[in-house]
Amino acid sequence: MKLFLLLLWLPASMALAACDLSDRLTRQGEVIHDRLNHLEWQACSLGSQWQEGKGCVGTPALLTLLEAKDEAARLGEGWRLPTIEELFTLLDENCRMPMTDPRFFSDIHDNGENSAPYWTSSSIEEMPELVYYIDFMHGLIDGHTDRFAQAARLVRSRP
Repeated sequence: MKLFLLLLWLPASMALAACDLSDRLTRQGEVIHDRLNHLEWQACSLGSQWQEGKGCVGTPALLTLLEAKDEAARLGEGWRLPTIEELFTLLDENCRMPMTDPRFFSDIHDNGENSAPYWTSSSIEEMPELVYYIDFMHGLIDGHTDRFAQAARLVRSRP
């Protein structure tokens, strides 16, 4: 059984709160610090490159799960794919397409299919051949086989 989760959309008649994760995130160059969850995120998706003064330059690469894990291993320094719980912390129901604060994660864009799916390292317990991903355009959580090509953003634990 696939798991779908759509974050609740606020009724149009209600005033929307600002899309703002700065209460817990700070940027230090190409690294985003999450004070609440004790994590460090790469500001740029794999395939994009950080350029001081410009931010993330280039297009996020679409990678299989193995390619994304290999790239994390190549970079070393504790970088890895996030768990579903970790990646979920970047979603904010006050943000719209993408459903995260673009001041911190500026390279999340529609991949041409009205979605922006990002890998996690978490397998779906009921169907271990499927791995969770989050579509940052709509806030959907679903699963896919590890051979599907999607974007990836790396994380590491903070001391």
